Amino acid sequence: MPRKKDGEASPPASKAKPAAAGKKTAAPRGKPPAVKSAGEVPLYLMKIQLKGLRPPVWRTFFIPSDITLMQLGFVIEDVMGWSGGHLHEFDIYGDTYQDHTFPDAEGQDESKHRLNSFGFGRNSKFLYVYDFGDWWEHELTVMDTDYLPKDSKQRVGCLDGKRACPPDDCGGPPGYKDLLAILAAPGHPEHETMKEWVEEVAGEDFDPEYFSVEEMDGELRSYRYS
Repeated sequence: MPRKKDGEASPPASKAKPAAAGKKTAAPRGKPPAVKSAGEVPLYLMKIQLKGLRPPVWRTFFIPSDITLMQLGFVIEDVMGWSGGHLHEFDIYGDTYQDHTFPDAEGQDESKHRLNSFGFGRNSKFLYVYDFGDWWEHELTVMDTDYLPKDSKQRVGCLDGKRACPPDDCGGPPGYKDLLAILAAPGHPEHETMKEWVEEVAGEDFDPEYFSVEEMDGELRSYRYS
C-alpha cells in the first residue's frame, strides 16, 4: 500500500530491504552534465526491466557507451518514469556504485566510472536499485555494443517499452500490486483514498498499461552529449 517516507538510508551489504524509520532522502537531481561523445563512440542498446512485477514493466533504449554511471542513472530515471527524488545504486559484477554527492554514500563513486570501462558484451547484465525504501530492482541487459540508430545524430533514444512506471513511494512491488488491486475494485473501502493519492503523485490520467515510445524518445532527444 502506498506510504509516505521521511527519507531513506543506504542499504546493508546483504541488499535486504531496510526499515522505513529514520531514513534519509536524497536531494532531487537536475539534468545530467554534458559529456563529450564523438560520432565514432559506439552506442549501447539496452533493455531495462523492473523485477518482481507481472505483467512486466520494461524499456529498450540506446546511449553512448562512454557515459558515466551517474549520467546513466539520469537516463534510467527518465526512461522508466521515476521522479528522481530517491537514492539509488548500481550493482555491477558484485561491486556497488552510488552517488557520492550524498555524504553517507557507500561503495564506489558512480561519477568516476564510465559504462564502457566494464568490458560489457552482448547479453551482459547488471542491476540498478532505485529508492532504498521501496527497493525497486531493475535488471539491465546489454543487447548490442555497437548499435546504429536510424538518425545517426541521435545519441540517446527509446525504441520500445510496455506499461507505465509505478508511482514513487507506493511500497515497492508488493505495494504496487496492492495498489492496482484496490484501484480495480470500486467497492474497496480504500478505493477513493488510493485513487486520490495516485492522482496527486502520478496525475489524474494515470494508466498502468500506458506507455508511449514516441513521447519518451522525444524527451530523451533533449539530452546533449556533445
